[in-house]
Parts: sequence; C-alpha cells; structure tokens
Amino acid sequence: MTRLFRTLTVLTAAATLALPATAGDGALSLVPANAVTVGMVHLPDMRSSRLSSLLFQDIDRVSTDGDAERFLLEAGLQPLQDVDALTVATSPRSSLGSEADVLVIAEGRFQPERLAAVLVSRGAVKKGAYIIIAQPTDSDDEHAAVAFVSPSLVIAGNERSVVNALE
Repeated sequence: MTRLFRTLTVLTAAATLALPATAGDGALSLVPANAVTVGMVHLPDMRSSRLSSLLFQDIDRVSTDGDAERFLLEAGLQPLQDVDALTVATSPRSSLGSEADVLVIAEGRFQPERLAAVLVSRGAVKKGAYIIIAQPTDSDDEHAAVAFVSPSLVIAGNERSVVNALE
C-alpha cells in the first residue's frame, strides 16, 4: 500500500501542476458525488509545460526501478505515451473522520487482458470485475485495487473506491 500511496501522491502533485483541461465524460461520471477533492491532469498539455518537467523526471526515475521497469515491459505499458488523462478524486469515509477513499481514473490506450495477466502473475487476485493488487499490511487495512473497464479506461484506488466507481 505504501507504493500505491507514493504513486497517488505523485499523481495528486501532478494534478496541482496541470494546465486547465476537461476530462472525458467517462472519467467524470465515475467521480463520487461526495468527492471533496478532484484533480485532472491532461498529460499531452503537461508534456509541453516547463513546470511539469521536474515531475516527468521523477516519473522516469520511478520507471527505472528494476521491478517497475519489468512490470511496464511485461504489460506493454508506456505511461507517458499511453495515458492521456488522469483524474484523481478523494472522498471522506465519514463526516467526522480524516480518512479518505482515493480513486484514480486513467484514460488512454491500454491492453486490459495483458495488464491483468501480468498483475495476476505477480500475485494479484481477480475478484469479480476488479483485481486486488496489494494485500493490506498490519498498519493498513485497505486493499489496493484496479479495474480495467475498457481499452481506454482504467480505475485504481483503494478497494472501496473502485467498487463504488464500478457500481
């Protein structure tokens, strides 16, 4: 879950640097009605922004990690070329609590069957319409999950947020 948290943190930072853009209807329709924060990153616009060049350098470093690089190669995924837009939303779990559900919606070009197969080969578990990609640790009771909705839409986040988006 720590890796998911780091990834979500990078995506949230990217959202704050993003140039104004409009998400596709598919992504916006999946954002929970009770979302307290929503950020959208239109990656083609960011690629040409001087402010975001530092972010892409960090993403390049993450992708050169041995395990991450092997995953990307096996999955046939090139995030900087294959992902067009990211929408990140957080929703409070309760009106008084400080914990939130996080949902990341990626729009682009994906190979759902190949991505699912690579995740399962690395220990992920298929659970209905989505895949559990990380088991909870002692300090964290949340599963990380991903759903490949179509070749152009992927949903990721904690299990509760992915299930709610699919409903």
